[in-house]
Amino acid sequence: MLFNFLAEGGQRETKRNASGCAGRCVSAHIERKLFASADFCDTLQWGYPGGASQGAPHITAIITLEPWEENAMKKIAFLLVLILCVPLAAQAQRRKFEAFLGYSLQHVEGMPSNANLNGWEGSLTYKLTPFLGITGDTTANYGTLTNSSINFHSYLAGVQASLPRRFTPFVHVLAGISRSSVFGNVSHTFSMAIGGGVDYRATHFISIRLIQADELTGATKQTSSDVRISTGIVLRF
Repeated sequence: MLFNFLAEGGQRETKRNASGCAGRCVSAHIERKLFASADFCDTLQWGYPGGASQGAPHITAIITLEPWEENAMKKIAFLLVLILCVPLAAQAQRRKFEAFLGYSLQHVEGMPSNANLNGWEGSLTYKLTPFLGITGDTTANYGTLTNSSINFHSYLAGVQASLPRRFTPFVHVLAGISRSSVFGNVSHTFSMAIGGGVDYRATHFISIRLIQADELTGATKQTSSDVRISTGIVLRF
């Protein structure tokens, strides 16, 4: 930026500033690449000891931009705000984790009769993208089978795909280990859960799992095929 100070009419005019001290005020012309002009009036202070209170000459500047420059500045400011706000909004929209906790009903095949087990299910999903995530899932269900207590625990992990909407459908394939205790005999078997469900988004942070249905293998024996129904609350963070 190049400044050329030109006195009006070749003379400097003495004025009194707001504090009552005398100061020399000059009109100046600023030559810039943008060819904008400016009038200097009051705050740029010369380096005399004592400053303006001792009567030191001083000048200040009021810069007047051309209309097209003002529009350009407004556009630049808008772009800067947009650049800063969009990532924050995207981060707020895309939450990385979904935690589910709820009630679980599991129908178990048995001999000579079947059993319905009540319990709970919890899962945690890490969202790789808005549509795909990695899920860890665990359940605990309890009941009776032919007058004997039975309990079942599963520890599964796998992938889950979803379509984020107000009503969000999802499907998953999980695999892992199950532990069952039937008639006092404890067994560990390989298990798989294939299924899906629908979540209703109540707020940005909370969803209601309307239903989750899975076909579960390995509950009481590795070749069994049981059904598990779950419902509960999903927290997103």
